[in-house]
Amino acid sequence: MLRSLVGSEMCIRDRYVFLDAPHLLSAQHLQARRVATGRVSTENEPRSLEGDPPRSWYMVEEDGRYQEDSIAASMAAVERCCLESGPFDGVLGFSQGASMAALVAARMIPLKFKFVALFSGFLPRDEALEREVEAASARLREVRSFHCFGRSDEIIPACESGRLAELFGEELAVRFEHGGGHYIPSDKPMRQGFKRFLLEQQAHL
Repeated sequence: MLRSLVGSEMCIRDRYVFLDAPHLLSAQHLQARRVATGRVSTENEPRSLEGDPPRSWYMVEEDGRYQEDSIAASMAAVERCCLESGPFDGVLGFSQGASMAALVAARMIPLKFKFVALFSGFLPRDEALEREVEAASARLREVRSFHCFGRSDEIIPACESGRLAELFGEELAVRFEHGGGHYIPSDKPMRQGFKRFLLEQQAHL
């Protein structure tokens, strides 16, 4: 979805690097996630666009906690990408990727990123990591951010995305709510709003 979004005219003259989540999900992992979340349907579970096994930014224990080593591996992948392909001005993410981007922002801002764009984002559903992101609110309020989510999202409820957005400062945050579900809208108002946001970030670099 993000490739489609930034592959449009909104790219301006920026350079984007798309980082895949490092963890491959087996059938056993998917079942553990269903148990942890109480979800019985396979609809809307992670899927690869090219037929490979689905990927994830974290692995989930049966009690719902994120496996610490999986988070460490994901953070290491982000840091390695920054070292090898950076520096970067901002970080973008959709759904689970937005949740991971929020954790990355909490740990790396202001050292690595000057802005954040979160689509259908949510706080980590791990109590320790949730508290960590919340504790970083003072730093997050100093970064420019873009938040887009759907009021009819049945995967990540709008209240969860709104709760994450509230950790960022209102003066520096752009909040776009749409009437749809769990996707990045392609309508003109959102695209124009995000393009305007990116242009403003260029002006502050």
